[in-house]
Amino acid sequence: MENPNPKNTKEFEEIGRRLREIREDGEWTQTAIAREISISAPMWQNYESGKHLVSGAVLQKLAIMGYDANWVLCGYGSIKMPKFTETASVGINAEILSDLIKQVEIIISTNDWFITPQDKADIITPLFVKYNQTQIIDIDEVRWATKLANKNKEKQ
Repeated sequence: MENPNPKNTKEFEEIGRRLREIREDGEWTQTAIAREISISAPMWQNYESGKHLVSGAVLQKLAIMGYDANWVLCGYGSIKMPKFTETASVGINAEILSDLIKQVEIIISTNDWFITPQDKADIITPLFVKYNQTQIIDIDEVRWATKLANKNKEKQ
């Protein structure tokens, strides 16, 4: 989304700065990271420069790569989400994990979508990591992530 409001320029530029940090963290060129997340290099350059707001699909791909979308958008927390081994050290709450899986399955079946097991894992993992950080499950985020995975599947 192109920046429609000049008042948002500083925020868009801050997000762009954090995206550049992610690129540098992974030792990617702009072209390489764009290819990695399936966008054009000029689009990535627009994100980094603050001309466009990073899309939800890009945030999801960055989260799958281990980067914290909350940090990208708001600057809170750290650049990377905790690794599974770090979250396991606080214990896996099987009830919460099961609840997340059930919520994703309900959304999929209600909408008559087909999402592969790997895509389901890609949806659930960042949500579970976020739960371990915040102790909150946001059903709107579960819906959004599932809908996004379905849209990405339709494009393939």
